Amino acid sequence: MAKIALPTYGTEGLNSTVYPMLESTPYITIISMDDSGNIEDVYSIPMTPSFYPGFPQNPIQLLLNEGVNIVIAGSIMPQTATMLKQNGINIYMVPPNSTVKEAIDKFTRGELKEYSIQPPSQPGFQTPPGFQYPPLMYPTQYPPSTYPQTVPSPFPQTPPSFPQQIAAGPPRESFLKILERQRDMLKQQKWMLERQKEMIEKQLELINDQIKKIESKIEETKSS
Repeated sequence: MAKIALPTYGTEGLNSTVYPMLESTPYITIISMDDSGNIEDVYSIPMTPSFYPGFPQNPIQLLLNEGVNIVIAGSIMPQTATMLKQNGINIYMVPPNSTVKEAIDKFTRGELKEYSIQPPSQPGFQTPPGFQYPPLMYPTQYPPSTYPQTVPSPFPQTPPSFPQQIAAGPPRESFLKILERQRDMLKQQKWMLERQKEMIEKQLELINDQIKKIESKIEETKSS
């Protein structure tokens, strides 16, 4: 039996749209499937705010409590993926803007790619391409022992030429990927804060309307 979890925008079940980032999703939709691939149950769980308002809780503990063994997401942080893998949860990547039903259909057909954790490469010192060390130029015969004596310089007068540009290696690419993930997370957090701002503004409008009604009722009571 498989229990699959997907980050989603809402609680529409199979019709929900997959949320881009697992760590900042507002809802987790969980699907229970039997060994034949038939769906037995579909339900959604809201991600309640954590210690910091506006930021949802980390979904790892929720997934473990629900007994999830498969996660399908559009994007996931390496730290989260490592913890899920250590707890026996397999991770599959789905294209953005997919519905839950589309993601499940692709998973059952074996079309989703499994997420693999690759350790960052740390190459040692490498000589730049085209660089040659200058030859050692020590004198073969020293002059008579007179002071002061002049000893030729062991290095050439013209410094060696280094390449103008060194190709970007794996560390730079890994750093760019980390920055891109952080940018995506901040965008999602900004989107959530904007939605909360809209809800607060609507609540303020309702409160202002109630205050006006109460004030008018007070005036009517005083004048009667």
